[in-house]
Amino acid sequence: MNKLLTISVFLISSFLINAQSNIAHLNSQEVMAAMPSYNRAIQDLDSFQQELVEELEAMKKDFQKEVIIY
Repeated sequence: MNKLLTISVFLISSFLINAQSNIAHLNSQEVMAAMPSYNRAIQDLDSFQQELVEELEAMKKDFQKEVIIY
């Protein structure tokens, strides 16, 4: 009985170990790029970045004016 139990545990564990090696690879960049919300988020981030760059340029010009006045 013990031998049968030991052999069955060994066979089941070897099957489980072998089954774990059959996992597929997933390219998350391709999955993200295929999602429509991903493209929308990228566009939103780009427009937000552009707004911040324009605001920074305006602040820089104001600072330069203040330095000249001082």
